[in-house]
Amino acid sequence: MEISSGVAAQRALFRQEVTLNVIKQASQQQQAVVSLIDQAVQNVAASSRGQVVNTSA
Repeated sequence: MEISSGVAAQRALFRQEVTLNVIKQASQQQQAVVSLIDQAVQNVAASSRGQVVNTSA
């Protein structure tokens, strides 16, 4: 069964839109993880300021 070129183009655009949305969501999730890690590092750095760190432990 052949589909018209218009329907094929609509399907291709829909697939492209879905793919772009998936990429956008993945990027947003990655940014959230980076932000979380950055906050954790800042909290650890702030809590250990001025303290002696045992590097041999």
